[in-house]
Amino acid sequence: MTLSIYVITIVLLVTALFLLYLLFRPKLPLETLSDKQMDVSRPKEIEVPLIELPSKIYNPFSNARAVEFLGLSQEEADMFIGELIAQLDTELPHLEKAVQQKDYEKIETISHSLKGSATSLGTGGVSDVLIDFNTYIKTGNDNQIIEAHLDNLKHYLIDLKRVYG
Repeated sequence: MTLSIYVITIVLLVTALFLLYLLFRPKLPLETLSDKQMDVSRPKEIEVPLIELPSKIYNPFSNARAVEFLGLSQEEADMFIGELIAQLDTELPHLEKAVQQKDYEKIETISHSLKGSATSLGTGGVSDVLIDFNTYIKTGNDNQIIEAHLDNLKHYLIDLKRVYG
């Protein structure tokens, strides 16, 4: 009989300890280990900063600067615009190649030269595009932005040819 009292006492003690454990154990999240493993294997969403591309909205090119500040007649100013168009046509393939090769120094050199020619004759259109392009390339090298500047230059060169060509 003493043996059965010991067995009953041990069973009651183990049961009491188990109940105490259930009451006071640390509360764990309801997710299982396999749930946690699935979370680890799921790709996390990567936050990518938005890139603001240069706009194609520039004022139309005006060669009034050449007429007013350089003292040219309208006919002479228009002739110089023809020379600017020829210069842009000549340099554009070199600029495109430099952009393709990511030769930022050459892009800066060509855009600076074209900017000087365009801004000495007028404002708006290709002049403003080249100002923005050359300003960006001095400090930036994001190819998407550079290509957008190049596209803007092509767009406004077509516009310049339509008006002055």
